[in-house]
Amino acid sequence: MSNNTIGVGFSNLADSFSAGKEAAQSAIGKHSGASKVLIVFGAMRFDHRELLAGISSVAKDIPMVGGTTAGEISSAGFSTGSVVVMSLSNEELEFVTGVGHNMSSDEAGCSRSMANDILSKAAFDPDASLLVFPNGMGGDGLKVLEGLQSVLGKEFEITGGYLGDDERFENTFQYYNGIVYKDSIAGLMVIKKKGYRTGIGVRSGFSSIGNSFTCTSSEGNVVKEFEHTNALDLYKDFLGEERAERLPAVCLEYPFGIIDNNPSNSGQNIFQLRCGLSVDHEKGTISLAASIPEGSEVTLTTASRGDIINGAREAC
Repeated sequence: MSNNTIGVGFSNLADSFSAGKEAAQSAIGKHSGASKVLIVFGAMRFDHRELLAGISSVAKDIPMVGGTTAGEISSAGFSTGSVVVMSLSNEELEFVTGVGHNMSSDEAGCSRSMANDILSKAAFDPDASLLVFPNGMGGDGLKVLEGLQSVLGKEFEITGGYLGDDERFENTFQYYNGIVYKDSIAGLMVIKKKGYRTGIGVRSGFSSIGNSFTCTSSEGNVVKEFEHTNALDLYKDFLGEERAERLPAVCLEYPFGIIDNNPSNSGQNIFQLRCGLSVDHEKGTISLAASIPEGSEVTLTTASRGDIINGAREAC
């Protein structure tokens, strides 16, 4: 049997350095194997340089990726205002980190730079997997994916997610090898020995509220019109006055869904979620985490806590 060990550490200490140190000690101390990489997620309240300094005081030069969040989930449960560190050690896996910069000016270029940074340190392996952690306010997620696929190919296994900022919708921070970055993408390549298999499952738990409309004007990840109507005005009409007062945070509760008319294995239509990140009340536009192409059939979606838990169960 291989030495396949994972350690998870958690801390909500007020002092940033102490919190990072406590979480790292707990994660690294939970297994006997030499840690190969750390994945770190921290709340916005921390002094992030001090947080990573605390982690590095324990981890030394162990590679690290991660960033800021809007809530932390670990084996300790759900928390806010905390830091979570995962330490990985596996004889059959190799881990290579990389980073790309200036995401908001060129999402695809940034992701290509990150992928090439990794490939400068390890030979390309079509059976490897890539985890990516982009700036959550950095622009169009589809362009990030296109940039990665231009380097790695469309069949390459890619997972990850946009980093958060505790629903401030201003800026996020990326963690890479003990350094704090802004407007970047941190990546982790997982290279597997022959015969080692991985799998991906995707579900959201969100469902349509029953409406359907067409995107008639968009530019990149900015939606201008639905049904030739001001996009933000139409969205506000759907939300109602009380919910609309909570924009843009309410976008997390009512994301758009691009309808895929090809039935899934369950016989139900599925859709790709598009969550709003910011709104421009003067222009009437909505900036999304990823683009909605003109002509797309769109629906408004929502989910309960239980729906999201069931979606996670189905994905697993």
